[in-house]
Amino acid sequence: MMKWCMLLIAMTLCTVGCGSSTRTNGPVIAPRLDMTFDSGDGQYIRYDVKPDGTLRFAGGQDVINEKWSWTGSISAAQGAELTRIIDQAG
Repeated sequence: MMKWCMLLIAMTLCTVGCGSSTRTNGPVIAPRLDMTFDSGDGQYIRYDVKPDGTLRFAGGQDVINEKWSWTGSISAAQGAELTRIIDQAG
């Protein structure tokens, strides 16, 4: 759980864009988040979270090639924690 929180904090600090007026047909589980992180050693990581809880990740060459490495989902509780972290960071 601590690793997840630290990852979310790092994601928040490196946010390229978050928040959106885009409507979703289902329940809103998470804030809209699209961010790319440069680790400083030439490695790139990209995360995309949609309001319906869809989570996409790209790493390494997939970021450069605009290809998603994998797609999953986050729970309503994880979405609420992400919202809390973003709100706290301002």
